[in-house]
Amino acid sequence: MNCSISGNSVKADEIYGGGIHIQYPAVSFINTVITNNELNGELADNQDGSNAQGGAICYRTDIHAFGQGGNPSHDPELRIVNCTIADNTINNISEYFNNVGGAGINRNDSENHSTVIFNSIIYDNEIEGYMESENYRMNLSTYNNAYGDNDALIDYSVIEYFSETGLEEDDLVDADPGFVGNGDYSLATFSIAIGAGIDEFEGIDAPAFDYNSNSRPNPDGSDPDLGAFENSLSTTPFPSKPQNLVVSAEGDSTITLSWTANTEDDLSKYRIYYGTSTATTLLDSVSGTNSYTATGLDNYTTYYFTVSAVDLDGYESSKSNEVSGEPKWSGPIWYVDEVNGLAGSSADGSPAAPYREILDAIDAVDPSSRNDGLKDTILVLPGTYDRSDDQELYFKYTSGTYDGQP
Repeated sequence: MNCSISGNSVKADEIYGGGIHIQYPAVSFINTVITNNELNGELADNQDGSNAQGGAICYRTDIHAFGQGGNPSHDPELRIVNCTIADNTINNISEYFNNVGGAGINRNDSENHSTVIFNSIIYDNEIEGYMESENYRMNLSTYNNAYGDNDALIDYSVIEYFSETGLEEDDLVDADPGFVGNGDYSLATFSIAIGAGIDEFEGIDAPAFDYNSNSRPNPDGSDPDLGAFENSLSTTPFPSKPQNLVVSAEGDSTITLSWTANTEDDLSKYRIYYGTSTATTLLDSVSGTNSYTATGLDNYTTYYFTVSAVDLDGYESSKSNEVSGEPKWSGPIWYVDEVNGLAGSSADGSPAAPYREILDAIDAVDPSSRNDGLKDTILVLPGTYDRSDDQELYFKYTSGTYDGQP
């Protein structure tokens, strides 16, 4: 209770629990900060299979292996209440490692490995080099599989990748918790974790104080915060960050964005940020709509976008997820110019870069890919078309829905 387990490194052939390796006990963490621990596989001999489990916590309880004969005096349980588990890593993992999982928490099995977690933050824990397809075991894992909800009571927490790991409770959130930053894991005033906790869960009371022995909840009568540190605010004054930002259309020098509208009554506007490597430059602001079309962009250049929400008091939310898009000529008029047209991939059918051969235009245009209700037309400008790709033309659609189109 009220402790920090941080900055530890475990280097070996078999590596378990960068912060703590638990074997058999019933153990509780309350108001505990477990950060910046690592499992480092650099000393593995690469001669046989190795394991790397639990960048912060490895919970490895086998009642038979520890002489309990199937009748332990205390039921094993991992209990995590108002804890902050962040920035723990598993790194230097080679192909010789067989079982890798849980840069945040790893449990060896689900049977006899009961878990209760609430009012906590488990975020930004990373297995170095792992891809998005392996998020199911990135933050939490059971052995090297998804954590799952078997014998797991987990809710009222910020847990990265919780859905991928098999948890489905209503009050779990996968979003940036909003730490102050630079090694300070207390909650910034815009944090979504402020007031997001619960006083009691599954018969277990939340603590009456935080990591710094400040009263919890604060102010009295409000809901407690998530994580080890209690903020002085009952709720954040900042609006929620916009959710589900997507690129809904790409056109000639344009990209259209859309997102789920915020529900705050005092919402003033959305700010749109963009850039060609990351979205850091303010592009524009819009009010009363949850879509935006960026214009005047360079075709065939990748642009990145994020959106924030601003309320009437000027409080600006954190930024949404970042998306990318590439403006391009998309018709529906496709130009062919024997005199000024371009050959091969240099052409895109626009007035600025028309095709030189008619068949190139026919091959490039696909009416079935349109979702805007427009019909494609190839416009052949005056000229003498006597190249091989201008003769004996083949049209893909001569009947059906796209009859009469290229």
